[in-house]
Amino acid sequence: MRTTVRMWRLRSNPLRRRSDVLETWIMLLAALLLVVAVPLVGTLTALSTGHSLSRQRQDRHTATAVLVTDAPASRGGYPTADLTSGQVRWTTPGGASRTGTTQVVSGLKAGTRTTVWLDRQGNLTTAPVSVRSAQAQSVMFGALASACAGGLLLGGTSAAMWRLNTVRSRNWEREWADVGPRWRRRIG
Repeated sequence: MRTTVRMWRLRSNPLRRRSDVLETWIMLLAALLLVVAVPLVGTLTALSTGHSLSRQRQDRHTATAVLVTDAPASRGGYPTADLTSGQVRWTTPGGASRTGTTQVVSGLKAGTRTTVWLDRQGNLTTAPVSVRSAQAQSVMFGALASACAGGLLLGGTSAAMWRLNTVRSRNWEREWADVGPRWRRRIG
C-alpha cells in the first residue's frame, strides 16, 4: 500500500504550514529555471560570442605594408622570439598613407614588404580569430555562462531555503516556549 501522497504540501492539511507551501514553490521555480533558463543563457551567450567573432572576421582584412625601420633581431629562448614590434607604412583603401607599429618577423630590414591586418577604417589591428577557435571560444563561453547561471540559481535557492529554515526554527522555538511549560512534570 502506498503511504505517500503527491503534492502533499500544496493540499489542504491541518499540519501544513505556509512555509511548506513556500518551500514547494521555491523548489518548483528553481527546477523550472534550472531546466529552462540555464541552458537558454548558455545558448544565447554562445550564439552572441560566435556572431561577434564572425563579425570580427568580416571587418578585418589584410594589406601589404612596408617596414620603415629595421626590426630588431631575435633574442631567442622565447616561443614568440621570432616576432617583434616594427614601424610599418601602408596605404588605406582611400589612398592615404599611414604609419604605425605592429608585430613583424624579427631581423627584417627597412623596405621589406610585410602583411598587416586592418579594420574597416584602415587602422592596424590584430588578426581575427580563426573559425575553429571562434567555435571553441563560443562553446567555452556558453558553458561558462551556463555554469555561472546555474551556480547563481543554486546559491539563490540555498539562501532562500536557509532563510526559510531560520524562520521555521524561530517559529518552532516560539511555539515551544508556549507549549513546553505545560508539558513539564510538576512535583508537588
